Amino acid sequence: MAVEQARPSPEQFLTLIRRQERGRLKVYLGSAAGVGKTYAMLREGHR
Repeated sequence: MAVEQARPSPEQFLTLIRRQERGRLKVYLGSAAGVGKTYAMLREGHR
């Protein structure tokens, strides 16, 4: 008695991969100068 698992079609798999590779918007908030907003943005951009 084998349990058949649902397997995505190649098109569904490619759609899933493309969706995961999309960029994400990040907003850096800081209430005071010198808290590291620019450093954090540059570090993330370099990754």
